[in-house]
Amino acid sequence: MPRAVDQEARRRDIAEAVMRLVGSRGLAAASIRAVAAEAGVSVGAVQRCFHSREAMMTFTLGQVNVRLTERFQARVARLPAPATPRDLLRAVLIELVPLDDETRVEARGGLAFLAMAAEDAALAPIVRDTWYAGALDFFRRQLTALHDAAGLAPGTDPELAAHETQVLVEGLRAPLVLGHLSPDQARALLDQHLHRLFDGA
Repeated sequence: MPRAVDQEARRRDIAEAVMRLVGSRGLAAASIRAVAAEAGVSVGAVQRCFHSREAMMTFTLGQVNVRLTERFQARVARLPAPATPRDLLRAVLIELVPLDDETRVEARGGLAFLAMAAEDAALAPIVRDTWYAGALDFFRRQLTALHDAAGLAPGTDPELAAHETQVLVEGLRAPLVLGHLSPDQARALLDQHLHRLFDGA
């Protein structure tokens, strides 16, 4: 049993190394040998954890989602009580867009994985079903509950609002990574979106 636990921890460490490499040097830099060096393990250790580079990338995609979920749960936990539904939704949105150096590196990696998935039939459903479907389901549940409790602006369709929220988040990532938008501009766009959802036009 301890051996299995160690192996799983090593897989997570290797995935972290992949994310660092992809975020700083691009997807092409994440060879098995480079990942092993970044993780401080042998090439054989990586190969014992993952039978192929594709398997390593697939596992890493799942870990990206785990890390993001943990981060916005931590942000929500730090909100002063009692937090309003608007506060909770804003906290999640802030964590989903790259507003500092660390999250911009992660976002560069995410964009690289997205480009890879667009051409890889095996990775595409993982990105679609893990990243996109998971985020959309979260927004849908939150906004439907708010709609049912009369917490949204009159006339707001929670299903369309969930899609709109996801599209806004996705649309902010690349402009922030490339420096086309500043973090303050991104926050203003998020707050404007929340204003429309909760207060109306």
